[in-house]
Amino acid sequence: MFRWFLRRKLAAEEKKLDASMDYLRHILDVSPGAFFRFASIMPFANSLNKLP
Repeated sequence: MFRWFLRRKLAAEEKKLDASMDYLRHILDVSPGAFFRFASIMPFANSLNKLP
């Protein structure tokens, strides 16, 4: 059930960004723990700070 929810969220992001999320689906299928570790760093990866 939880994987189903995550797959739906990935599909929504894929549609919104118009980019393939196959690699994340593969990580989720193979190792949910690795998926959550990867997802935990995404807020840091999304920060866009300008250099002074």
